Amino acid sequence: MLIKLHQLTNVPAAMPDESPTSWLSRAALHQGVGITEFLRFLGVRYFSGGDLDLEFVDWFGQHLASLPALAGLRAAVHMAGFARRAGSSSVLRPLYERAGTRTLPFSRFCAPCLHDATTLYFPVHWRFDEWRYCPAHDCLLEDACPNCSIPARLPVGLFSKQGAGGRHISLAHCRSCGASLMNLPPVTLRQAKQVGLLDEDVQILVAVQGLIGNLARTGHSCTDLDWATGVVGTHGTSRFSRIKMICVNEARRRLGVWRDHQQRFPFPVAMPMSLPSSTSE
Repeated sequence: MLIKLHQLTNVPAAMPDESPTSWLSRAALHQGVGITEFLRFLGVRYFSGGDLDLEFVDWFGQHLASLPALAGLRAAVHMAGFARRAGSSSVLRPLYERAGTRTLPFSRFCAPCLHDATTLYFPVHWRFDEWRYCPAHDCLLEDACPNCSIPARLPVGLFSKQGAGGRHISLAHCRSCGASLMNLPPVTLRQAKQVGLLDEDVQILVAVQGLIGNLARTGHSCTDLDWATGVVGTHGTSRFSRIKMICVNEARRRLGVWRDHQQRFPFPVAMPMSLPSSTSE
């Protein structure tokens, strides 16, 4: 299968820290084919519902990022390897949501990142449950499409999806309803602090995301013991559990900037329904 990757022409280079499913979406579009057809050329059979970010690394192994055009996937190789080794015992987990009888992977996203990007792509960091805010824009990540409240799931067959005027929908559009994901006014950390987020919560967010960033860069994975004597040991398990309750739309509701149509879809099915209050421990 790796030989097939070497044979590819006219495919985009992977962006720094890009997720495999993001690159697959862009590469298939460059080839003018759908996701299934593109993967079939690579010699793999993909069944919808699996975690393709993990499976893609499983298929092509550590040699994946050795290709110059795919060097940007090195972070995904590191993080997928850690997710496989650590399994459900780890405090760092990829994002999944319950959809009927199935559990589907999804990604959070930063609307300003998508808006400002010269090349639209999803970083692999956004796939991690603990990656809750964007350091570049100092805002909470979005959990789902602002129009239909369905989480962002990749890959997207961009070649077969068209919007108004017959234009191909980009990664900055919801794969379910076609609405833009990049025009939503973000909730900054400063705003979140006004409605319950504490300075201690932000410290934990910074520490956790620093750990994930180090893992992405170096492939070094700390053990749960290291974690217990580090972030959790310093701040306490109750403080760490608070960041699991952060919900950007609940913050919007408390700030009074909730959109009328969002009342019909108040929370994505997998998201917690409350932001930590300033008095909880």
